[in-house]
Amino acid sequence: MEQLYAKVLDQIAKSTTSIVDISESDFGLARPYKEDISEMIQLLKPKYFLPIQGLYRYLIVASNIAVANKVKRQNIIVLQNKRSANFIDGSLFSRKKISKGEEEIYVSGFGIGDVCFRVLKERDALSRNGLIIVSFLFDPIEKKIFSTPEITTYGILSRENREAYYEIIRKIIFNNFSNIKKINDKILKELQQKSQKNIKRKLLRIFDKEPSVSVLIHNIYPEVKKMKKMLWKQAENELKTGVVYLEFAADWCNDCKMQEPVNEELSKYFKDRSDVKLIKVDAEESKLFRQKGTKYEVLFVPTHFIFKDGQILFKQFNYVPAEVLIEKIEKALNS
Repeated sequence: MEQLYAKVLDQIAKSTTSIVDISESDFGLARPYKEDISEMIQLLKPKYFLPIQGLYRYLIVASNIAVANKVKRQNIIVLQNKRSANFIDGSLFSRKKISKGEEEIYVSGFGIGDVCFRVLKERDALSRNGLIIVSFLFDPIEKKIFSTPEITTYGILSRENREAYYEIIRKIIFNNFSNIKKINDKILKELQQKSQKNIKRKLLRIFDKEPSVSVLIHNIYPEVKKMKKMLWKQAENELKTGVVYLEFAADWCNDCKMQEPVNEELSKYFKDRSDVKLIKVDAEESKLFRQKGTKYEVLFVPTHFIFKDGQILFKQFNYVPAEVLIEKIEKALNS
């Protein structure tokens, strides 16, 4: 304690040229003087007296002053920690424990506004060594970085040399995330930690500082190819070339709603395929619904077709599982 006291005095002396010593006789107490307590009791004439500030011995001293000023000793309440005095209609009810009434609420202030040592230590490290945040978009399907890494720094890089070191950091990121053969959550976390360590080591050699580094990876997924909703005239032109899966559907049809998850599965299965087209047409808009004698005869919804170069290879009414449609489409592609 004495060493710390001397160290603080030295720091004060280094930071200012005007220092004034105050003698002990000029110091004031942080607790009330005997005269203050006596005057307060004589003025207020309290029935009960509760000293509340200072060490236990100071509470006893204040109690003795109250007795000297004609306060009954049985009405002097010296409370220890975790004790309370409860009053009902102006009379002391209890001083042993907290009694909660119907309209009384006890509010504990424990833990409010305090900061743990770990947080203080982290803040001290940030103030001395700085902070670097690197964020970028990553495509886990293609296994590559989708955007230029954005870098934010605090307390380590100046405006003059910032861009040069940004390029060093970006190079580390691109090197770690290139030529990835396999990707999952575990591998992604390992690459994240590796990048943070590499950036710390590089900057430690340059600045002799080890900043806190946070690498934030935002995964993005390309939009899945979906079935195209078309007007019948437009869809009819698409049927003339290549392999086409066509569904006639209607908004009011329950079986069509059951078919929606199947359509999503088809879209995912063929998302990277350019040799097949997935098309949906409103059966009522096409004016083919329940029209007998036409080329397509869409008598029910949903009605499923698979075409190849304008020729019908498959036709079926109502619900059809995804595996059946995938098998038929693959067969059409290979025929």
